[in-house]
Amino acid sequence: MDQLRIVVGFKVTPDYEALRPADWARATGDAPEARAQATRYVRRVLNLFDEAALELALRLRDARADAGLETSLAAVSVAGREADPFLRTLQALGYTRAQRVDAGADLDFAPAATAALVAACAERLGGDVLLLGCRSGPGDGGVVPFQAAEALGRPCLSRVTEV
Repeated sequence: MDQLRIVVGFKVTPDYEALRPADWARATGDAPEARAQATRYVRRVLNLFDEAALELALRLRDARADAGLETSLAAVSVAGREADPFLRTLQALGYTRAQRVDAGADLDFAPAATAALVAACAERLGGDVLLLGCRSGPGDGGVVPFQAAEALGRPCLSRVTEV
């Protein structure tokens, strides 16, 4: 069998647990600018569900290697520069390609746009399998994985925890 190419999408989010109530009180309205202002100085973390997908890909690669099979891993994030340290860490962990797609806008409430960008990048990277977390953050309805699969014309399996 040829090499299996796995692409994992991930999101970097503010550490909402580190926010004080006063930080939220200063943010007026639901506009992206208000959220950005409230979370401006909060450290960034990997989305919990995407972190699980990234780990699942590593475990799958290792299991295939034990069986003598090759697997390449690529990671993609629709984000700004805040994703760069995470991309470098993923490369250190063995992801052969790690890149970000800068949408130039806040896509927290635009799942269709996010899904289209993730699908296009997965296609460009030549991924056989696309792994995504089931949820990502504010405004997420859990539809990005399904919309990305639809854009790629592939089936979508949800709530996978082991392969």
